[in-house]
Amino acid sequence: MFKAYTYTHTSRELKEMHNLLRESYDHNEVPSNWFFSRFENWHYAHNYNIDKRDIDNLSDKIRLWRNYDGKLVAFCISEYSKGDYYIQVHRKYREVEDEVIQWIIDNTTGMIKIYAFEEDTYRIEKLKSYGFQCEGHIGNIYAYDLSKILYQKHLADGFRASTLAELEDFHTFFEAKDAAFPHAGSSKERFINKSRAPGYYYEWNIITMSPDERCASFCTAWPDFQCNMAEIDPVGTHPDFQQKGLAKAMLVETFQRLKKAGIEMAYIGTGAEPFPANYIYKSLEPIHKFKELSFIKED
Repeated sequence: MFKAYTYTHTSRELKEMHNLLRESYDHNEVPSNWFFSRFENWHYAHNYNIDKRDIDNLSDKIRLWRNYDGKLVAFCISEYSKGDYYIQVHRKYREVEDEVIQWIIDNTTGMIKIYAFEEDTYRIEKLKSYGFQCEGHIGNIYAYDLSKILYQKHLADGFRASTLAELEDFHTFFEAKDAAFPHAGSSKERFINKSRAPGYYYEWNIITMSPDERCASFCTAWPDFQCNMAEIDPVGTHPDFQQKGLAKAMLVETFQRLKKAGIEMAYIGTGAEPFPANYIYKSLEPIHKFKELSFIKED
């Protein structure tokens, strides 16, 4: 019924993968696949304009499945390290997951790790049937219905909301990102790559400017106007300006802007508790909190 294909990193494949993710969105269901923003970040920030040797390496970490009409119905992707897989399946063809899981097992030596949301009982039962065991809770996705955003949160005196589209000197933006995420590498280099993505908009990079015109906090919204949804990633505050309520006020501002632009749902992903950002995201009154679990299988 399905046939597996080697990944070749063509523009056609990338478009099909993007469309599969978009077609899987449903505001009333668990977001079992990546959002398109994570896929674009994977492609543009890490795998853009790569050479043949890199593509050969990717073909060992990615596999595609099509039905006999040629439609892409699933792919698995090892985002960073071999053995660490994310399964992306079109919701109308979930039976292909048996083939995907078996391919991962057959083509991986050592420990295998696959992810599923706690609410996705279909995938969890599949993984257990292949000998996977739940390792634990590793992350959360918070879902916000923007039609129900009624609260207000104002910035501290002297601070103001702005965007990258209005910022003349990006140095202060890069300085804030490097300080907030000191182990993530050069924010300038990531920005150069990531800003090529079709879903990356300067005007949807919301920033908070301090009274002395420093970038104090920031977040990037990735709106999908076709599906009326958006993911917000990343969110950060310069250490010099933490504990002032800036991140929450900035996110409220971002929600309001997204709502005005016609976006109905917004999602924010974060690490599992006790990751500190959970306190902020819970206080913003999400309608759902989806728990991501990791499942492992030893060789």
